[in-house]
Amino acid sequence: MSFIAHRGMDNHNLKENTIDALLYCLNQEYISGVEFDIRITKDKNIIIYHDMLIKDNAGNINTVKQKNLSEIKNINKNIPTLEEFLKKVNSQKLLLIEIKEESDDFDIFIIKLFNILKKYKNLNIYICSFNYKLIRKIKAKYSQYKCGLIIGYLMNTNNISNNLDFYLYSYNYLELINKDKEIFIFTINKKDKLRKISTNINNNYYIISDNSYLLI
Repeated sequence: MSFIAHRGMDNHNLKENTIDALLYCLNQEYISGVEFDIRITKDKNIIIYHDMLIKDNAGNINTVKQKNLSEIKNINKNIPTLEEFLKKVNSQKLLLIEIKEESDDFDIFIIKLFNILKKYKNLNIYICSFNYKLIRKIKAKYSQYKCGLIIGYLMNTNNISNNLDFYLYSYNYLELINKDKEIFIFTINKKDKLRKISTNINNNYYIISDNSYLLI
């Protein structure tokens, strides 16, 4: 098995999905890669950020899509753009990008994303999403990238057989695992869960964890 740092979390006090956290994990020998989330802003910049909503300094809550990048940076200067992070990566470890896009209006998102990624062909990039339509469209248009579907939280259980490159399974969906492709399992933070996975899966797989240092 190999360990992927969930949102760049591990044995540190840094904020998740920040450049410092992600780079810290990439520098740890026992970690094989990092997972992080991306969203698109109102002015079509791609940032590394998990939540759909963001609270401004006045306490108002809006979606990320309703805020320009400058406004988001004013709220929290440590929220990076995707390109700000990729520029600093000097590693062939796995970069697992989860696209957070709940709507079906994602064509501009895809164009913006791949205008960035084409500058970093030297990096080991995997792309995933809960959005089945989105990830299928990406795979059809950009077949050179490894693309995977996330299965969990009652989502995508009917889409396990597909032409994508890998699967990401929630721990609660181990019985659905299809072993014909690369497998990622999230989010595993306890050794008892890790033992259960090791018992049920014999081939190589990736464990996505907030604390890989406790599981090795």
